[in-house]
Amino acid sequence: MVWEARFLLQGGQENSTSDLSQIVTILVNTLILLFLAVAVTAAISYYLRRLSKVTLLESFHELLGEKVIVTKTAGPETTGEFRSDSGEEGQCLASEWIYPGMPARITNYRDGIYKIRPLHVDYRDLSSKNK
Repeated sequence: MVWEARFLLQGGQENSTSDLSQIVTILVNTLILLFLAVAVTAAISYYLRRLSKVTLLESFHELLGEKVIVTKTAGPETTGEFRSDSGEEGQCLASEWIYPGMPARITNYRDGIYKIRPLHVDYRDLSSKNK
C-alpha cells in the first residue's frame, strides 16, 4: 500500500510536469505567433507609409508652379491654406503676408506644407530680370 501511494504521487508529479510543459509550449507558441503578427503588421505599415510618401511627392510635382488662391491668411510664421484651380487644398507658408482671396504661386514643398509667393512678387521679379 505504501508502494502504491508513492507510485500515485510520482505519477501525479509526472502528470503535473507534463501539464506544465504543455502550458509552457502553448505560451511559447502563442508568443511566437504574436511576434509574427506584429512583424507582418509593421511590414504592411512601412509599405503603406512609403506608398503614401510617393503619392505625396507626385502630388507635389503636379502642384509646383501652379497658381492657387489663398483661403486662410498665410505669413512668415503663420500657416495658411490655399485652393488650387484643380480643387486641391493644402497648408502653406509665405515669406510675406498673403490674405484670403489673393492669388499666389506654389514655389516649394516641405513636410506637408507648401511655400507660396504672391503673384505680384513673381511679376516684379520677372520684370527686374528683363532689364
